[in-house]
Amino acid sequence: MTTAPLIEAKDLVKTYGSHPRLIGKSYPVRAVDGVSLKLMRGETLGLVGESGCGKSTVGRLILGLEAPDNGSVTFDGSPLARAGSAEWRRSRARMQMVFQDPLSALDRLLPVAAQVREPLVIHKFGSQAQMDKRVADLLNAVGLTAAQGRRLPGELSGGQRQRAVLARALATSPDVLVCDEPTSALDMLVQSQVLELLAEIQSKSGVAMLFISHDLRALRRVSDRVAVMYLGGIVEEGPVNEVLETPRHPYTQALISSVPGVHGLNPNRILLSGEPPNPTQRLPGCAFQPRCPRAVQACSYTAPTLRPISNVSHRVACHLLHTGLHRPTP
Repeated sequence: MTTAPLIEAKDLVKTYGSHPRLIGKSYPVRAVDGVSLKLMRGETLGLVGESGCGKSTVGRLILGLEAPDNGSVTFDGSPLARAGSAEWRRSRARMQMVFQDPLSALDRLLPVAAQVREPLVIHKFGSQAQMDKRVADLLNAVGLTAAQGRRLPGELSGGQRQRAVLARALATSPDVLVCDEPTSALDMLVQSQVLELLAEIQSKSGVAMLFISHDLRALRRVSDRVAVMYLGGIVEEGPVNEVLETPRHPYTQALISSVPGVHGLNPNRILLSGEPPNPTQRLPGCAFQPRCPRAVQACSYTAPTLRPISNVSHRVACHLLHTGLHRPTP
C-alpha cells in the first residue's frame, strides 16, 4: 500500500436549506462541517454515526455527486472534476457507489443482466462478446446464476438484488467503491452473506472502499480504519480494532456501549442526557458538549480539533485529551 492517498478530502462543508415553516423563513442546516479524511489504495475505511450525522453526504461529496460549499476532494492526486463535465464522467468508471435500497437503485422493468451491462456500454468496454463474458463473470463473482440475471429485480430476494447492485458497481473495475448502508435493508443472515462478499471482493480486487454504516458490528467485519461522525464532524478516527476496543471520545464510548450483546442490552451502557442540538442552531464550542457527561468549561466556547493521541493514526477531537483538563468518567 503506497503512502499517497487515493482519495483525500480536506475541510469539506455542505449546507442545505431546511424546509420553511408554515410561518417564517427556512434555516440552513450544516450537514457536513469541516470533514477531512483520506482513503488509501486497497483499504476499507468505515464511516459510522447515527442517522442524520452527515455520513451519507460525505460519500456523495467524495464521489462528486454533490459539490461542497467549501473544501476540496482530490482523486489519485488530481482535483475531482466538476460534476457533469466530460472529465468527471470519465472518472465515474473508477468511482462507484452501492446504495442502501437495492430495489430503488435498480430499474424494475429491466432484467438484472442488462443493468449490469449498462456501465460497460456507457464506458465502451469492448465488443458484444467481451461484454457478454464480462456480465457472466460478474454475476458469477457475486453469486448469481445466469437464470437470475434474466429476471427482473422484483423477482429476486433482497440479498440477490444487493448482489446485482454490487455486480453493476464492479463492472468497470473501479478503484473506489462507496457503500452507503449496503446491508441495513437486509435480514441478519443475508447481511452476513453480503458482508462476507464485500470482504472477498475487496481482498481479490484491491478496490478501496468507503463503508458507511450505523452498524458497528458490520463495520468491524470489513473495515481497516474507522471514522466516527457526530453532527457533521469527525470526532474520532483510527485503526478499527483500536477505536472500537479502546474508544477515547465520550461520544464513541457511548455509541459502542449502546450495541446490544448476545444477552440483550449492555447493562453498563452510557445513557446520554437530552437530545442532539438543533442542526439549524449551531452553537460555539464542541457539538457534543450539551450531551457530554464529561464536558468542562472549554467545551462550551472552543471547538476541539482532531489530534493524535496514543499514535499518529489514532486521532480524537476532545479537549480532555489534549489540554490537560480532566473530569472523571461517570
